[in-house]
Parts: sequence; structure tokens; C-alpha cells
Amino acid sequence: MTKGTTSVEFEGPHSLQRAKDVLSSYDLGKVERISIEVEETFEDETKSSDESSGESKDDDDRELKQIQPNTNHHKVLSAVKRLEDDGAVSGNEVYEKSEDIKEGSAFASLSKLYQRRLLDRERVNDGSGSHYVYEITNYGEAEIDRIGLC
Repeated sequence: MTKGTTSVEFEGPHSLQRAKDVLSSYDLGKVERISIEVEETFEDETKSSDESSGESKDDDDRELKQIQPNTNHHKVLSAVKRLEDDGAVSGNEVYEKSEDIKEGSAFASLSKLYQRRLLDRERVNDGSGSHYVYEITNYGEAEIDRIGLC
């Protein structure tokens, strides 16, 4: 039996999609091992309003975790993705956009998605008081790519 090894490297803004395309071309029954190395570039994080509320980005102990399709987490992450074209979104906006989810479950899901590094949040103060607004992270985008919008 002959075995072969192929090494491929992608760079640039579309590297993830190109890697997915290459991986999808392989026959799953014949591949014995796949090694993946991901190199990401992040903007330097400076002092933010989160630090003043006790949430230091330097001490970020959140853990990256995947979510399951067709769950409340999936529905809420999808809602943030659809809404964030206009910038960060509030929990109320997400709740209103998330179908079939009770208000408490929507806010609990936002919190869990933040803990799993799929969302970032920032505390804002406006005329109605203080609340969080949410934006999807690179990890959250990858999850949406993996399981699709709900």
C-alpha cells in the first residue's frame, strides 16, 4: 500500500475558506491523519470600559468551546450575526430577533457565548442605564461557518 503526504499552506483573508475547500475534496474513508495549525492576528487590546467594570482583557480566562446546532446558543449567535451589520447589539435586540427563545434563556445564552469566546461584550451607559452590547468574535464567525445560520 502506498502512502503519501501533502502539505498545504494558505495565507491571506480567504485562507480559512481555501483550507475548507481543500479538506472537503478528500475521501474521508482514506485519510488517516490531518494536522492543522492556525495562526491568527489580533489587534492589540488597549484599556477599555470593561476594565473599569472589573473585566480586564489581560486576565481573560474565558474558554473557547463549540456549540451544537439548533440550540438556544445557536439561535442567539445567529441573531447577533444577523443584527451586527449596524454595530454592536443589545441583549434586548437579540432577544427580539431570536425566535422561540424565552427572555431569560436569551440573556443566559449571551452570557455563555461570551464565556466561550464566541461573543465579545462591552458595557455601555445610555439614558436608560447601563447594559451590555455584543459583537461576534472571530471564533464566533468560525462557529457560524461550521454549523451555519439558524
